[in-house]
Formats: sequence, C-alpha cells, structure tokens
Amino acid sequence: VTTVRLTATPPVSQTGQISIAVKRDNNSAISGAQVRLYKVPTSGTEQLESQGLTDSSGTFLFPNLNPGRYYVSATKVGFTTRQTPTTQLNVGQSLFLSLALSTSTNNKKFLLRVQNAQNISIPQAEVLLFFKTVGNRYILQDTEFSDTNGRVSNSVGDVNDVSAAAVINHPNYVTKIVDPITLVGQNDTTPFVVVMESLTPGSNGIPSNAGYAEVKVSNEVQAPISSATTKLFSEDVNGILIGTISTNASGIALYKNLPANPYQATAAKNNFSGISAISTVSN
Repeated sequence: VTTVRLTATPPVSQTGQISIAVKRDNNSAISGAQVRLYKVPTSGTEQLESQGLTDSSGTFLFPNLNPGRYYVSATKVGFTTRQTPTTQLNVGQSLFLSLALSTSTNNKKFLLRVQNAQNISIPQAEVLLFFKTVGNRYILQDTEFSDTNGRVSNSVGDVNDVSAAAVINHPNYVTKIVDPITLVGQNDTTPFVVVMESLTPGSNGIPSNAGYAEVKVSNEVQAPISSATTKLFSEDVNGILIGTISTNASGIALYKNLPANPYQATAAKNNFSGISAISTVSN
C-alpha cells in the first residue's frame, strides 16, 4: 500500500496559454505536424501535458495552462524532430513559440509486435512509448493499443541517436518494461518483438508471479480524495511511467500485474498535489 498525502498550493485564478508555430527552413508553414506540450516539474521527470496537430497556418494553441515550466516538441514524417527550450509560463501570460523543421528522408518509427510465449499475438495491449534522454529521463511520446496482430506502429520523424523504451500493460499478463527498444526506418516491416508473461493464478485471486500497488490518496486530515489523478513510476519519479489511474470514491487507485520492483506514486487534483514514499512490490 502506497499512501499519498495531498497538500494545497495557492489556487490559480488566471491561467496562461502557449502558441506554437511550426515552419520549414524557408519560413513556410507546416500543417499537420504533431506538437506535444511537456510540463517540467520541480522534481521527477517531465510529463506529457497535451498534444495536437498544427492547422493550415502551421500553428497550434495550448490554452488554460497553469503557471510552470514547459517545452514543446514537433514532429512530422519527412522532417526532423525538434523541441523548444524549456520556458517559464507565468500567471495570465501568453507565450508565442516557434520551431523550424528541416526536411529529412531519415525517418524512424516505433514498430512492435506484442505476443505471448507461444508466439500468439496479443491484441488490445496498452503500449506506452518513450524517448530516453541523455540524463536517463523518460519522455512519454505516445500511448497506443496493439492491433489484432499484436502490432503497434508510431512514426516519430528524424530522431537520430535517440534511445527509446516502452511499457506494455494488459489485464491477462505481467506488465512489461522494455528498455531499450530499437527504432526502425519508416519503410521497415520487421517489428521489435515483445514477449509477455501470462499471469499465474495464485491464492485469493492474486497472481503468484505479479504484485500490485494500492495508491491511497488523502488530504492533510486523512480524508480520502476521489477522482485524483495518480501516476505510478518504476524505481522513483525519475523512472519510467507505468500508468495513470484516477482514484475511486474511497481515494484508491489500484495498479495490478506489476513485476517485482520499487515504485513511487504521485497524485494531483485541482490545486492539491503530493508524492509517496518509495515502496517495493514483490510477487
């Protein structure tokens, strides 16, 4: 059981916004570019806040943002992938950022096949895709679900010398952390194969080869907080994100099918936030 006590921060009466313009080197607009907004916390790894596609003028607006430190990445097949410097957004501020993408034919993609030990494809597995920075911080690129053939394909543009990783969740299998994963060329068809371990039934309905983390979220007087957003990380908050679950009416979020490992959780709701101690999950 991992307990998170939420403490209040001053409420934000006025939010800000960030507008991003994505252009070619010749200053013409790039429409349909995937733009992702990341918030950089004071502790722990940066998290994907929002994402979207640029319009015909090459712009996209991220509205209603709380103050904090943010950066934006932009990618599109046929172009390099770039990101802005981390920038402070203040209360009520409107930031206007821009990125210039160069054309490229060296485009990469995530290409995975999720299967069990009998080589049978696993559809509808939740696959969290990450880039890994030089400082071993995991940046969530996207979340996909495997298709009927157990495949996941996600184009990421020109991202030379970038390390990648993934977390795969499925209700019938032990959660799998794959680090590293090799990105392949845009035209490659041979997937990176991920073999999932089936759950072994144990006593009291709890698998014998996996554990669980029960994240209890409460306020300073220990009253449970429902509908809080919890995030569970492997090792600690600088580690890879395992998943995101909202608390129930009793203030509990249950993460199942976990491999033995230390974990740490965060939780937030409105102007409340908190972080747990590091706890070890065993089988």
